[in-house]
Amino acid sequence: MEFQYINLSHEYKIISPKTAEAMDRLYLNDIYDERGEIDSCFESMTFFEDLYYPLETVLFDPINIKCDSLINMYEEVVIENEDLDKVQEVVDCLKGKALESNVQELVLRFIQLLECSESNGTGLGFYF
Repeated sequence: MEFQYINLSHEYKIISPKTAEAMDRLYLNDIYDERGEIDSCFESMTFFEDLYYPLETVLFDPINIKCDSLINMYEEVVIENEDLDKVQEVVDCLKGKALESNVQELVLRFIQLLECSESNGTGLGFYF
């Protein structure tokens, strides 16, 4: 049996800017306020490495294929607004699929962030 180390202290974040100005900050990796928390000009979700792998399989890998991106645990990636329709196609394929409850909760939160980005005309940032 192979042992795999999982780092449960490292946070993974997906971020949706609420404004064009916040989108500019996203490109600069300027997402934190003076307290070191995600600034209020962003919507976000946070999870840990134990849930990264299931999300990679059902969400990140299909997004990478559709958007020709490289979402992985080593890169910071921004999906542009013009590619959000492709992300929506991935999400649509997940509807009705049986997922573990903790993964399902994160997918639902991801959908909220996607809708936020679509309605604000911004993109999505993946900070891993």
